[in-house]
Amino acid sequence: MKRISFFLCLIVATATAQNKFSIDNIYEVYLRSSGPIIENKQVKGYFFLYISDKVDRKTNHYTLRILDQNLNSVKSIEFDDAKEVTLVESSYNGNNIAFLFRNDKEHKMDIRIYGIDGKFKYTYNREYDVRSSGLLNVQNFLGDAEKANKMLFEVGDNGFVGIYPVIEGMRKITYEVDFYSSTQQKKWTYIPQDDEPFANATFLGFTDKAVLLNAVTRSNTSSKAKVSNTITAINLDNNRKMFEINTVSDKMMILPSLVIKESENGVYTVAGLYVDEDAYESARSANSKQTHGIAFSSFNEKGVVLKRYFNSWQEGLSKYIKVNKNGILENFGYLMFQNLISYNGNLFVIGEGYDKKLVTDMIVIEVNSDRKISNAQIFPKTHNAVGNLDNSFMVSMETNATIAKMMGEFDYRFSNFGISGFSVVYEDFLRKNKKDDFAISVINYREGKFSTEKIKLSSKADLTEIYPAKLGFVMIVEYFKKEKKLDMRLEKMD
Repeated sequence: MKRISFFLCLIVATATAQNKFSIDNIYEVYLRSSGPIIENKQVKGYFFLYISDKVDRKTNHYTLRILDQNLNSVKSIEFDDAKEVTLVESSYNGNNIAFLFRNDKEHKMDIRIYGIDGKFKYTYNREYDVRSSGLLNVQNFLGDAEKANKMLFEVGDNGFVGIYPVIEGMRKITYEVDFYSSTQQKKWTYIPQDDEPFANATFLGFTDKAVLLNAVTRSNTSSKAKVSNTITAINLDNNRKMFEINTVSDKMMILPSLVIKESENGVYTVAGLYVDEDAYESARSANSKQTHGIAFSSFNEKGVVLKRYFNSWQEGLSKYIKVNKNGILENFGYLMFQNLISYNGNLFVIGEGYDKKLVTDMIVIEVNSDRKISNAQIFPKTHNAVGNLDNSFMVSMETNATIAKMMGEFDYRFSNFGISGFSVVYEDFLRKNKKDDFAISVINYREGKFSTEKIKLSSKADLTEIYPAKLGFVMIVEYFKKEKKLDMRLEKMD
């Protein structure tokens, strides 16, 4: 299904008491300018930022609208800005909303933070320079009108971080991390001090005191390059490195994908595939056919590794699903991690399959308190084409799949949590190449058992998206390009 990513203009909005909300006279809408407001894992409302008028040929008029969980408009904030200003994306941390803007005329980025009451709080700036050319290239690549890029992340009540690629000449590629406080006017920048010429980092999560990165360095681009993979923690109070965890153990390297806080005692667990360290020398060699299984690594807030657990394909997952020695699941392909859920002492890996050209089925893998796979089940859905994931020079299939995930090409949407279990929500086309014939599919886990349900939809909307909603509902957003209309409604789930 195409992702909503449009730009709003000349808005007339109406709210009703029937859990519906409509906005008329729409030109385009960006998905990255909206999102749910979530408190204690429950949806409390939504936010939308859009252009509501043209002041003149050089100035746009913006509106930030806050809706409650029943889609009633509760707050509206308006401001003007230059037409050269482009919204890159947004993020929400439980109490505040951050918007990342790019101003090409002034060669700078603005990060603006609002409270969930719509009140403006802080602005931060990041200027462009020669070293930021990599950042601009990434934004241009991921900033397509139908994509949702991701460089701005929430770190709880502390605020937000931005992770930016930096190119220093032709011989060094690295990254920088900015922190933007949402409680006071405070910003810092972390610059890694790696000697290696190639370094990159992806966001894993955060602790109460630090942002967690999956940091990878390479000595060069050759097949014999030395590769290092670490979990790096940066102190949120300053720009100092708190700790660094080498992901290699007994010649096996964990490739971190997700992190979760397991207890109030400050124990965190990282999940990911693992490979032979020697087989990870080349970026091109880091393909799923060389992974050995799924690993978990637990550590405390000081970075002390408490335990590592390895589940091989043959001894772990193959008890429940047919899988060959190269980690390829039958009729499923390779595994993309989508979420990691902790429930009643067990962990649940929510994953989605892919191969060289397709996104395939959903999978839920249950891991017991000893961190051994105790159950796994594949949930079939229509397979969708995403282009060739295995054709980029010096880039692994996993890297291409991760980019596709950032761009919203996978079907997983979100997970909901309740007292008696959790639900996994994803999109599913009922017939290939029939974009108006689709379903919202749900995997429910209740009292130790899985069940499924579907809401079948037939829509003439040009673009459709699904949001989490209050308990027992999902929120459906539909855009009708010809009518210039955006419709939102809450759909009851069984």
